[in-house]
Amino acid sequence: MGADIVEEREALILELQDVITELHQEMSLKEQHELKQLQQLLQLETRVKELQEQVQGSEETIAQLRLEQQSNSGMLNVGGGV
Repeated sequence: MGADIVEEREALILELQDVITELHQEMSLKEQHELKQLQQLLQLETRVKELQEQVQGSEETIAQLRLEQQSNSGMLNVGGGV
């Protein structure tokens, strides 16, 4: 009867080892997935910053062009009135 208990416990130990191995594999896969998501998030944040800088540059260019247009319009009005 003692041998039966030992065999049963050995079987349980093997089963637990299998479960532990499966859990480690699942955790590893989840960590890999989370790492990939984090990398994608960082790439998106970088892209958003790039686009914000482009928008800011465009806004500055538009403002400069408006100033030039106003300046040119003012010179035309002054010249035409003389």
